[in-house]
Amino acid sequence: MSDMQDDNSVTLTFDYDMQQSVIGLNDISVSVSSDILVKFDWTAVYSDLRTLVISFNIYSALQGGEELTIKLNNYKVFRSPTGG
Repeated sequence: MSDMQDDNSVTLTFDYDMQQSVIGLNDISVSVSSDILVKFDWTAVYSDLRTLVISFNIYSALQGGEELTIKLNNYKVFRSPTGG
């Protein structure tokens, strides 16, 4: 499940406790589909055992209609301590 917290972050809530881990740039892919080039960077941290918050710094003016895609790449980071 995901939820927009404000204009600059997305929260992913998992159904089980996650293995606490540092999130690296290769663990998540983030892209924005748009008619213009959108310059941004992001960070991701667990706010608790089930909640991952991805925060964005956006350096471009958005036009509206942009599509954000988040892909979890590294299954070892996004699993419960029991392997779920």
